[in-house]
Amino acid sequence: MTGSDSMPDPAALLALDARRSVPSRQLGEPGPDPATLQRMLTSAVRVPDHGKRVPFRFLKIAGDARHTLGDFLATRSRQRDPHAGEAVFEKDRQRFSHAPLVIVVVASPRPDPKVPAQEQLMTAGCVCFALLQAAQALGFGAQWLTAWMAFDPAVHAHLGLTEGEGIAGFIHIGTPKAEVPERERPDAAALLQDWTGHIYVFRAWHSLPDEFQDSQGWPTNAVHGFARFLLDLLERERPRHIAIAFDEALDSGFRHRLYPAYKANRDPAPEALKRQFVHCKALCAALGLAVLAHHDYEADDLIGSALHGHRNSHRGVIISADKDLSQLLLDHDEQWDYARNQRWDVAGVKAKHGVHAHQIADYLALCGDAVDNIPGISGVGAKSAAVLLAHFGSMDVLYERLDEVPFLRLRGAAQMAVRLREQREHAQLWRQLTTIALDAPLEGCQPGMPRQLADAELLGGLCQTLRFGPMTRRRLFNAAGISDPRARMSQRNTEAPRVVYEGKYQRMVVRGSWEYSERTHAGGLAAIIIAVTPEDKVLFVEQFRVPLQAPTIEMPAGLVGDIDAGESIEVSAVRELEEETGWTAEHAEVLMIGPTSSGASSEKIAFVRATGLRRIGEGGGDESEDITVHEIPRTQAAAWLVQKMAEGYEADAKLTTWTAGPVADAGLHALPALLGADDPAIFSVHRAQGASPFLLLADHAGQQVPRALADLGLPQTELDRHIGWDIGIGGTTRALADRLDAWAIEQTYSRLLIDCNRPLVSPTLIPEVSDHTVVPGNAGLSPVQRQQRIDAIHAPYHARIDAELDARRDAARPTLLVMMHSFTPVMNGVERPWHAGVLYHQDTRFAHALLQALRDEGDLVVGDNEPYSVNSNSDYAVPVHGEGRGLVHVELEIRQDLIADDAGQQAWAERLARIFSALQPKLLAFG
Repeated sequence: MTGSDSMPDPAALLALDARRSVPSRQLGEPGPDPATLQRMLTSAVRVPDHGKRVPFRFLKIAGDARHTLGDFLATRSRQRDPHAGEAVFEKDRQRFSHAPLVIVVVASPRPDPKVPAQEQLMTAGCVCFALLQAAQALGFGAQWLTAWMAFDPAVHAHLGLTEGEGIAGFIHIGTPKAEVPERERPDAAALLQDWTGHIYVFRAWHSLPDEFQDSQGWPTNAVHGFARFLLDLLERERPRHIAIAFDEALDSGFRHRLYPAYKANRDPAPEALKRQFVHCKALCAALGLAVLAHHDYEADDLIGSALHGHRNSHRGVIISADKDLSQLLLDHDEQWDYARNQRWDVAGVKAKHGVHAHQIADYLALCGDAVDNIPGISGVGAKSAAVLLAHFGSMDVLYERLDEVPFLRLRGAAQMAVRLREQREHAQLWRQLTTIALDAPLEGCQPGMPRQLADAELLGGLCQTLRFGPMTRRRLFNAAGISDPRARMSQRNTEAPRVVYEGKYQRMVVRGSWEYSERTHAGGLAAIIIAVTPEDKVLFVEQFRVPLQAPTIEMPAGLVGDIDAGESIEVSAVRELEEETGWTAEHAEVLMIGPTSSGASSEKIAFVRATGLRRIGEGGGDESEDITVHEIPRTQAAAWLVQKMAEGYEADAKLTTWTAGPVADAGLHALPALLGADDPAIFSVHRAQGASPFLLLADHAGQQVPRALADLGLPQTELDRHIGWDIGIGGTTRALADRLDAWAIEQTYSRLLIDCNRPLVSPTLIPEVSDHTVVPGNAGLSPVQRQQRIDAIHAPYHARIDAELDARRDAARPTLLVMMHSFTPVMNGVERPWHAGVLYHQDTRFAHALLQALRDEGDLVVGDNEPYSVNSNSDYAVPVHGEGRGLVHVELEIRQDLIADDAGQQAWAERLARIFSALQPKLLAFG
């Protein structure tokens, strides 16, 4: 045994290695009897549960209950997708009919300021796996399944789950009908990687898809991931002195000359990844960051030398989880595991690694470092090495007093002393390998590693070569503290436009070096072409819209009759399709004619389906359009579009519906208007001329439902509950706006109709079930019906917010954005202890300041990202209006019972106005 004190029982390891899932179709009678099942569950609950919180429970499904559930699933499957086919419905009916027993592991996370919900959900996942192991240990087969029914709210309600609960897994248990063959497993050694300065590049290489490519077709996923990390760091910390170290000596450094087997257990980096390291270094240089790399010294040595050379002038912060680097820490230094957001100083090294910082190199020399292929002293493991160094202080003193080792309270101490004596030269060699050099040359770096002026030309070229999206590009230039040359170019074109051609609905305009088309008036008829190629790919077009100053993703489109006043919709659509994409169509069919998304324009839109496609050219539009054509597999179109929107492209909200399924089966038809003359306005704006930098959003302030939808089939008592609106937040927002003289907007309609704080692709955008209440008016909506609600409520509400934010930007007015919400005092029968919660995602500037200010009040319990947390998959306002624009922002949750009446609303508005006013100078300084 090398580098280990003891080996676990091989029989136990073999049992773990032998575990495999048995497909539920191959599980039959007999199942476990009650006593055996209880024994399985007793074993399964032995998982990390965060101090006996037990965030899980079990449901047992056996006998006829399996078939009853199957009948429900078949019915529900038909509701979800009526066109799926009988074979799919029957498959769902039979899902629970094979194994004699199914255990549902229900995740029941509870509000807890110390244990995030995600960690509690992981506990439920551990229970699922432990139950699989227990079943096999007792001679049964088992399979852990989820599928759509694990995440469907109607299934949750049918099974009796409470609000906030979820299904971690369905565990099917029975007797295997046949032996399950072993399958190929991942190579564990290949998955183990060292954590060094370039680990963020490796992480992105393995985690991001290969679809990220540069202009020459080489993968750029690692560069994109590294850029995200780098931007997050720069935006979060705003460092004035920083250096990024890269490894160029993984197989050529001085350690390899000392010990040729050093790191020999690692495969060389693929060529495609090596190319990306070059881009990563170039990106750092373009941002004005010091880049450290050397063919003879590793990244750790460069970090150590940089830190050692500037001890007198700066405190060092090492961003890495690598324990090797802890040996560099001295007083006032800090190491930061960025991924886990854990920090420790020199005093915290022992708690983290078991030895003091100055002992790390000796420790690794004694017990070895498998990551770097350093064997260590045979028979000396981590615990023994720590005991030896605790007793002797260093490896040098250990060898001076080696005769004392046999008398230490260590298992096998006498034999350990023999091995230490026999391998003394090896120990000295291992320490040479584990000791970080402090004299590596730092070529071309300024003393103290100050940030240098960024290179706008290089940065712009990298953005183009690496195909960074506009949001990433904007963040990079902001982080660099320079303006984007592309933006400057458009801003310089202040001369009056010159019209070179004018058609029926638009004209061709030249302004400076730009040539583009613009509408002559708001009327007219536009054709949007839905085209799917014979290879089942949807056609999208990308172009930079000069009037919008933004790149856009659209379907091929054009104005009907723009060239010929007598041209039909179908002819115009085919002409635009040919010009923009290079494809023509044998047939064109008008599916629907309706108003624009907002309904505010007199222009109409015709959706045209083009069929019988064949390629006739390259497309790309005329010289003024500069169109790029994208042919995206229909089944991947929705995900592709979401990714493009996340990268900052402008996109018509309609596209998320047209790409959600087969366009030909969309069943498009004219719908009656959603909002009638008697229905209230979509939103209300308060203090429209407010002078304050604060801007307040209340997405869930209203509980109205259009008359045409008859209260969604619900009694008024349900709409009055928290599922219908954020109780009390409207009055609080208005009162706060009055005190601050701040612009505020309230959304009028119930979040059961459509949730304006959800992305368009969120499954809870239009909920079919909310807190066990089935919403009849939301069942079985067609894509067009869903789109109608988006166009009528979601889109114009956020367009109004965008208009206000754009106006403030253009007027150079600062904005401090606050999203106002309220939460229930009890969930799942458990009281929530917080009076208020401060929510945030990546930007903590406003959140941390507000969190401290609320806690300083002395009479409040304040949640840090509790009772909810924010992410880009479940939230809209923070990712889009806050992070998307780089604004200082926060989401504030207030407990509903505290603002249920006017007195409570006024009191909280008074408190918040005082706190916000005190924080305003600090928050504005962030901007």
